[in-house]
Amino acid sequence: MRDTDGDGLVSIIQPDESGLDASPKYDTAMRMPHDPPSATYPALKENMERLFRAYEHVPMAEQVALDVFAFEDVMVNAIYADGWRALAGLARIVGLPGGEACEREYRRTLVALVEKC
Repeated sequence: MRDTDGDGLVSIIQPDESGLDASPKYDTAMRMPHDPPSATYPALKENMERLFRAYEHVPMAEQVALDVFAFEDVMVNAIYADGWRALAGLARIVGLPGGEACEREYRRTLVALVEKC
């Protein structure tokens, strides 16, 4: 449900999901001012409240489609791809079915990262 365009990359719907929280890399997407620096915190607080209000009472499956903040983060998707790679390896080691599907998802996400990023 986080890959709305079907390209193999997942979107985060707010900066905290990346683990980087208030990273400057999200400033443009969050409409954050850069000058003066004293305006940054109030704008961050206002924008986070805007996101939470937008998602309130909206089912998780529909939140990305709102396009309030949908960001295909490189780091998040690299970790996502690595998770698929690890699952494929584990399935091979213990002989569980599904390893091939995990491997395909890993490759698909990896290709999308290289092509788009």
